[in-house]
Order: sequence, then C-alpha cells, then structure tokens
Amino acid sequence: MALLDSGLSLNEVGRKLGCDPSSVMRWRNARDRHGESGLAVRISSGRPLRLKARERKRLLPMLRMGALKHGYDTDTWSSPRIVDLIKREFDVDYHRSHISRLLKSLGWGFHPPDNWGPLDST
Repeated sequence: MALLDSGLSLNEVGRKLGCDPSSVMRWRNARDRHGESGLAVRISSGRPLRLKARERKRLLPMLRMGALKHGYDTDTWSSPRIVDLIKREFDVDYHRSHISRLLKSLGWGFHPPDNWGPLDST
C-alpha cells in the first residue's frame, strides 16, 4: 500500500510485487472500505465436504472389506472404483482426482500399482 500511496499506478505496483494489477486494486479497495483491518489475512473454511462425517465413518469399513466384497473382480481398490462405491452407497459424486485427498484424510494412502489401502500397511 505504501507503493500506491507514493503515487505509483496499479500496474507499476503489480510489476514491482510480481502480481496482477487486479490484486493490487482488490487490496486498495479493501483498505478503502475497511481500513488496515481489511488487509488482514482470513482463513477460508473452503468448500463444504461432500460426504458428511457419518458417511466418511461408514466408508472406511467398506473399503477395509475389500473390492471383491463390493462386486469387483479383483480386491484392488482404484480411484475409479472408490468413486463408483461412493456414488452407489451415498449418492455423492466425486471426481477420481479428488479421491486421494479424501482417503488421506481417512488415513488411507496410495500403494502402487494404482491401488489404495491403510497407510499403516505396506
């Protein structure tokens, strides 16, 4: 803000800071509206979880049963299979690229070749 206050343009400040001028404008507007407190960093809670806490608790035992118990021809869990299981059991759509975050939060991790299991096992 000192750079803006010294008379530099949004573009000049953006170049000096290595950011987009629209970011500088957003910061300026926040300060104009709310004073210095408008520049404080706020934590975003993020997007709400798609699976509720009770559904997440139910998912883990399902995964522990293995893929065979859920109708797959091998016992290997893959991201597409977990997406399918979540859709069938909870009617919730997940993209397969987001499964890793979900499973990591449940204490499961990736095990080559392209299969998932508890993090404490090898």
